[in-house]
Amino acid sequence: SYTVKVDTGPELTSIKLKQGENSLEGQWDIERECYVFTVPALVQIDYDQPFILEWTPDTLTHSGSLKLNLNEMQSVQFIYADQFTRTIRLMIVESKADSLSVSPQTLSLKPGESSTVNAVIQPDSASQKVNWTLQPGSEQFLELEMLEGSAVQVKVKADAPVGASAVLIAESEADASLRAEVSVFIIKNNADTVKILGIEDGSSDRPAVLKVHQTLQLSAEVYAGDELATNQHVTWSSSDPTIASISLDGTINALSTGSATIQAVSDDGGIKVEIHLRIEPADLSGITIDKTSLLMIKGSHEQLHVLANEGSELGEIHWTSSDPAIAKVDSEGTITALKSGQAVITAKVSEYEASCTVKVVSGDIKITSIDLSSAAAQVEAGQTFLIQADVLPEDAGNKILKWTSSDEALIHVVNKNSSVGVLQVRKGTGTPVMITAEAMDGSGTKASIMITPMPSTISGIELSSNFIRLGAKDQEGTLLRASLLPITAEGTITWQTDRSDLISLSSNEGASVIVRPQPGVDARNDNYAIVTASSGDVQAQCVVLLSEIAAESITLEPVSMLLNVDEEQKILVAFTPENATNTILEWQVLDGDGTAVLISRKGSSYTAVGLKAGEVTLQAVNEEGIISNPIHLSVKDEG
Repeated sequence: SYTVKVDTGPELTSIKLKQGENSLEGQWDIERECYVFTVPALVQIDYDQPFILEWTPDTLTHSGSLKLNLNEMQSVQFIYADQFTRTIRLMIVESKADSLSVSPQTLSLKPGESSTVNAVIQPDSASQKVNWTLQPGSEQFLELEMLEGSAVQVKVKADAPVGASAVLIAESEADASLRAEVSVFIIKNNADTVKILGIEDGSSDRPAVLKVHQTLQLSAEVYAGDELATNQHVTWSSSDPTIASISLDGTINALSTGSATIQAVSDDGGIKVEIHLRIEPADLSGITIDKTSLLMIKGSHEQLHVLANEGSELGEIHWTSSDPAIAKVDSEGTITALKSGQAVITAKVSEYEASCTVKVVSGDIKITSIDLSSAAAQVEAGQTFLIQADVLPEDAGNKILKWTSSDEALIHVVNKNSSVGVLQVRKGTGTPVMITAEAMDGSGTKASIMITPMPSTISGIELSSNFIRLGAKDQEGTLLRASLLPITAEGTITWQTDRSDLISLSSNEGASVIVRPQPGVDARNDNYAIVTASSGDVQAQCVVLLSEIAAESITLEPVSMLLNVDEEQKILVAFTPENATNTILEWQVLDGDGTAVLISRKGSSYTAVGLKAGEVTLQAVNEEGIISNPIHLSVKDEG
């Protein structure tokens, strides 16, 4: 046998395809046994146009251009020494992504903050186009803004609750199987400054000045650094609410003269800021005298008092009498009756005046008889009525009578010293009460009349609600109250329902009843029941609908709360939709010391009570498994 060795020339050291400004470098692929030319993602190749082939060494020759199709293998012959040929296979492929990564992989942002996330696809030659999306549910916390390239800006919504988390997803546009996730955690926006708006002064050296009955609206801005904090809620308080009170919305009411300090404490961080107030008297706008007319006996004395508009100060009072010979008045407002007749006593403060008419009688003629009369012998509870007194002789000097009731609890004497009896029925029992009028001239003359206080006639029943919606699991029930009309009416209220198979009542008699669904009742078919409150012939009804309305979301406010030990604060719970049933919640500890607070239900609301110093993050869940936003509670021990 013979071995023949054919010299086909040197090995290729490089090979390129060129088309216009594009140049592709060939790489030997062992598996395919060919040279592979990879087209980068951003390079545009026209496969209808030929390629120019370049190679080294130049001892191999090839004539002409060639056309290549994507992903198709083609053979090319090279000539060596003008007589030997070498066949080489070529193939063009597009660059494909084999991995996708994101940076950073986790973010911790405060509400209102934003950050940039970048995605990188390998190899670099592969398409870098990335689709950014949010995991379902994350859109309620995050907003996205697409940037150049494969980057995205992530922003946490200002109202996003602290403690919530969200997920951002990056996917290769060319290959959806390549994806990466970014976890975003919403952290507390710690406040460090609180500013009070709506007032210029307020320092201890220059307190703000208000006048009694004046109001002032304040507001507060909470800052974290130079930016507004997410939680803008503050708690207002006054060092002396009897001088200046402040409402939950920051409205100051100046109540009396003196000094007070108003404090605002941020829910976020417990940052405190104070303003100092000085409350001055209100401007004087008028005066009155405590008596506008007097009947006086010669030689007697009466004291008059001047009253100013509430919150103001009187200043100096000047007293005068229109006829000092009949009735004189001193600088303190004391009147002395000198002789029979009539005089006008006037008080003047600044430009304001008020007067009292004084009639003076001799007092020598005594009352010999009193005849009492009333328009009705029976008067219903709550009514005010008059008793007329005819006094003889007509020229009696002092006709003022002293009025008394044998039972003030039933009939109250409104004006005890008067020529006419003014009385009010406090309670109607049907028991007669003796009303007595006695002369005050020392004669000892008196007269009496019997008046019977009667219960008010019941005109109606007012219910606290005329419609109640219950879920099958609302075993705490709903309180239904009934009031008799008018408010002075007395009587027994009884309760009943037409569907005891659907609902139960806590009692059959009384001013209130708790309405509950019967255990195991099916509330899916919108069943109705009627609750009737009765008193005698008067009735009122409430419709009770048993219907299940599932809650779609539960929102707790505030999301951050500062408590002192033994302090109680209300947690506002909002259900969507608002008429959702089965609103009983179970509280779960997400982080911290669950024994620091006690959460309790009071009617349809919940309260948090600080038990000991500590911090805890809670969430609430209802029986359908709907989870609320988390809330953070901090308990401090002031002691």
